[in-house]
Amino acid sequence: MQNIKEIQIENFQSHKSSSLELAAGLNIITGPSDTGKSAIIRALRWVLYNEPLGDDFIRVGAQRCRVALLFENGYRLIRERKHNNKENNYLLIDPQGNKEVYTGFGTKVPEQVKELHQMPKVVLDDDTTTTLNLDYQLAGPFLLSDTGSAKAKAVGQLTGVHVVDAAIKEVARDLSRTKGQRKQELSEIQKIDERLEAYQDLPQLKQQINSKEELLVKLKDCSSQLEEYNSLQQKLKELRSEEEKLEELLSSLVDLDKLEAIYQELINKQSKLTKLKSLQRDWQQTKQGLEDLEKLLIKLKDLAQVEEHCQRLVELADFKESLTDLKQRLLSVEAAQEKNKQILERSKDLKRVEKLLTENFPQSKAEYKQLQSCYEQLRQLEEKMQNNQKLLQKLPEPKQGEELIAKLTEQQQKLVQLSNLQEKYQRNQNSLEQGRQWIEEVEAEIRAKLAEYKEKLRELNKCPVCFSSIKESTLESIIANYSWGGLEDE
Repeated sequence: MQNIKEIQIENFQSHKSSSLELAAGLNIITGPSDTGKSAIIRALRWVLYNEPLGDDFIRVGAQRCRVALLFENGYRLIRERKHNNKENNYLLIDPQGNKEVYTGFGTKVPEQVKELHQMPKVVLDDDTTTTLNLDYQLAGPFLLSDTGSAKAKAVGQLTGVHVVDAAIKEVARDLSRTKGQRKQELSEIQKIDERLEAYQDLPQLKQQINSKEELLVKLKDCSSQLEEYNSLQQKLKELRSEEEKLEELLSSLVDLDKLEAIYQELINKQSKLTKLKSLQRDWQQTKQGLEDLEKLLIKLKDLAQVEEHCQRLVELADFKESLTDLKQRLLSVEAAQEKNKQILERSKDLKRVEKLLTENFPQSKAEYKQLQSCYEQLRQLEEKMQNNQKLLQKLPEPKQGEELIAKLTEQQQKLVQLSNLQEKYQRNQNSLEQGRQWIEEVEAEIRAKLAEYKEKLRELNKCPVCFSSIKESTLESIIANYSWGGLEDE
């Protein structure tokens, strides 16, 4: 327990602002009635135990109250409250001045506050508590005015006997609960024994059931053996019947080796016929392609004339190239002519200049005659250039000539390809003719073999697959299947 050195009370019941310093040991507070002595005890209980609850103890006319305790260890504990729960907290200040605020504690006291003042309430029973450090006004001496049970509880708490009392109570509750469970279980056992009396003959019934189960297992074994025996007997009958049929068939199939040889030969011929039909389809496709090529050759019968035109166009192309060169040269000459025209324009008064030169500069006459000769040559070149320009205008444009040459080159390549195709066509025609003759020979041989095979089957009157009797219509169907419809269609 921490001793209290100072109490400060503000606006708590009759105290507006009071401060009490307590000395070590016994302190006595005296005064007339209704001067606030009991209010000091209530203020201490409010700080230490959060009692009373609510805000009725706030001084009339004030909005808040405050009680502060200073302990001998230097810690200060402050409790503050305002009307209508606007503020309700504990403030704990250590000797260094550090503060901790506690709110939202409800009807309890924060554990840090309890650890600080070390004056907790003593629990006497589940619903009974008391305080050893504070008491209310007019309360009797400690424990003397309490009941005997309260005294016993308090003494037990002080001496530790309350633990033994709690253990005795717990054991008594366990004994009572155990007695009730035992009584209920004995009642259930009695009911079960009464119900079991109806099953006294269960061992005898179990023996009877076991013996019947053994008989049932033996019956199932016998039944399965009987079914297996009947199945084997039925299979034996079927095998004997098949054996008789096979013996009859073997006696009738004396010439089976010959039939097998004919059958194998027919399979080989049939394979050859399939290959020949594939060759025939290829031949028909090639023939159709050759017919298309023949039609194309008819359309291109004037190919020799096309070659002549092509040669002519090649010559024209060469001539055009030379003319293009001349055109370039003509353009350069035109440029020079333009310069000469400018010179002639500036020398239009050449007669007058000649006279002046003859009179005044006899030595320049020879130079003038030379210039006059150059002028005559220039005029002749202009006439030639005009003629060449007209000739160039009559020729086609360069782009058109190139397109025409490209078309002729393409036609010439197609002509070479057609010539090669015509040679291949001729070779294929020869090969197809030889193949057609060989197909006719093979078909004739297959017809002869089929006729021979048909006669053999008619003599035996047996199906070559299932060895059953066959009719004439079935025989015809067998022969038709071997021929695949190819020989009859042709």
